[in-house]
Amino acid sequence: MAFKSRKIAWVMVAVSLITVSAFALLPSSGDPTTFKSSVFGDTYVSTANPTAMYGRDTSFWVSKVGPVENWGLLSFDVASSLPASVVIVRARIKMLVTESYGTFPATMVAGRLLADFSEATVTYNTAPAAAFDVSSNTVFTKGPMNGFTAFVDVTQQLRAWRDSGQKTLFGLVLTMDRATANAGIAFASRESTNLAGPILQVFTLPPGQYGYRIPLGETFVVRTSN
Repeated sequence: MAFKSRKIAWVMVAVSLITVSAFALLPSSGDPTTFKSSVFGDTYVSTANPTAMYGRDTSFWVSKVGPVENWGLLSFDVASSLPASVVIVRARIKMLVTESYGTFPATMVAGRLLADFSEATVTYNTAPAAAFDVSSNTVFTKGPMNGFTAFVDVTQQLRAWRDSGQKTLFGLVLTMDRATANAGIAFASRESTNLAGPILQVFTLPPGQYGYRIPLGETFVVRTSN
């Protein structure tokens, strides 16, 4: 599979670095239309247990300890909400942390999946191919605690998915970057009874202008591909 063989084209583009604790939409002359989509499927796959299925777990891991890695897989059913005429202004994933461990800062990378998966049956050996031609990096400056809200920018991934004509599910893969030696973060899945699962938030035009403010709170760094 694409993960195991590492036959993934890592196309790195210009990177902008901003320090934020969260994004929040500010009204101006007109607000972008906003819609939210709860995650359709979420799970993780592990290099340590390549045939294991984790789709029923109440959290999913994104981690790397030496050569052992766990990748989070997410999918959203948004094809009917994004016709070709709609301009995607911004898209982000909201996730709630359940626990973390290891050495920080650590960088999490979000790429896009090239095919659908079933959370009930997917494993490391059967996971779909992924692309990192557009990606976004989220740098956690310290280990986030239970209940911490993380926002991951996926604007370029969503645009690439829509522009590709792929009208099935919008899929994402979350990994730790290659420089991470020992860090892991678990996020609440849709099966969790204590915390909400991932939510995709999309801001579209028309109408209006848009902007963001940076509220106070725990700080992490977001690198977004431009």
